[in-house]
Amino acid sequence: MGGRVIIISTHNGVDNPFNELIAEVREGRRKGSVHRITFDDAIKDGLYKRICLRQGKEWTPEAEEEWIADIRAYYGDDAEEELDCIPRNSGGAYLSRALIESRMTPETKIARWSVKDAFTHLPEHIREAECLEFCEKEIRPLLAGLPKKARTFLGEDFGRTSDLTVLAPLYQLEALTRRVAFLVELRNIPFEQQRQVLFYVIDNLPNFMGGALDAGGNGHYLAEVAAQRYGALRIQAVKFSEQWYLSHMPPFKS
Repeated sequence: MGGRVIIISTHNGVDNPFNELIAEVREGRRKGSVHRITFDDAIKDGLYKRICLRQGKEWTPEAEEEWIADIRAYYGDDAEEELDCIPRNSGGAYLSRALIESRMTPETKIARWSVKDAFTHLPEHIREAECLEFCEKEIRPLLAGLPKKARTFLGEDFGRTSDLTVLAPLYQLEALTRRVAFLVELRNIPFEQQRQVLFYVIDNLPNFMGGALDAGGNGHYLAEVAAQRYGALRIQAVKFSEQWYLSHMPPFKS
């Protein structure tokens, strides 16, 4: 006869059997499913209203906020672990500095383009012409160095003012290893010219197979127009969230 086991618990740090079991399930090394229910989830589902009903008290938003504050004050420094399902000592990086530095190479070429704020308000034909000049002068020689028969891919991280937009074309070797061909860094570039650069790169990548684009915030625009041009099956619009990290990082780490 079959059966099932349900384990309900809060965390007790990262280095304990309960958290290791969760990691094994998320990494696909053990059958099962993980159901994560935080204190805030319970509040949204009516936990305090249910308490008021059982105790014969009138529910008010003010009373609920006060009750929540009291609960969190009671747990103090343990609130994240006991209420938010975040195990202690979980600040370890998936990509350590040592790992990143070991993957760095001075051989990777970078095409950089930065403009002043006034560029955004120039006539469209001038912006397009300057953008095309950058693409032809800085990017085309890098594209020319790609193996013509290799499959290619693209990763993108979006930025507009304080952060850079970075394009990372990759090509696949015979052993299925993927190498970064070069990088394109765009600083303070208007949305339309970012689109122009993105299309220029992808249009000229040999045997383009697909890309993953940052679709958070304003980055959603570039991800959307890329999916419209190259197909939703080839362009993944990635929206980073807590749930995304929970779903994707454990298998990546394993």
